[in-house]
Amino acid sequence: MRLYEFGQIWHGSDLYSKKGAPKSSTKCFDILFKKALESKRGGKILEIGSGRGGALEKLKQYSKSSPIGTDINPVFIKNIRNSGFEAHIVNAEETLPFNDLEFDVVYSDQVLEHVTCPAKFLDEIRKVLKNDGHLLLVHRIENMTSNIGKIEFPFILTI
Repeated sequence: MRLYEFGQIWHGSDLYSKKGAPKSSTKCFDILFKKALESKRGGKILEIGSGRGGALEKLKQYSKSSPIGTDINPVFIKNIRNSGFEAHIVNAEETLPFNDLEFDVVYSDQVLEHVTCPAKFLDEIRKVLKNDGHLLLVHRIENMTSNIGKIEFPFILTI
């Protein structure tokens, strides 16, 4: 299993201003998506916890098929569907309603810290993720000591 921290991407690029703060979190995520998903271009992508669906457009550029969104909120799902994406009402605490080994990439942004049983959540992801798939998992570390303040550290796990 390989682990790539977002910090490695920041430090290895021109994303720091002179004061050490990231210039743009959007630019950081663009780099992260490219690094994580380039090798899986054309594969099937699932987002767990899509919210209003903002990441689905970015994820779409890395897939021949449209990424699939999930969220627990039916209003968000309706809006995602109205934007032309397939979307399912899914409680991340329960069994995912997808086939085993169906996805090349699973992306989840700030869901892990909200589930009561992270091990079950990750087991469900492992079930639907292909053996050579990529998991792009973003989570917030609230009380991290850093010279740039509160930051998010997403990381990629290749399972």
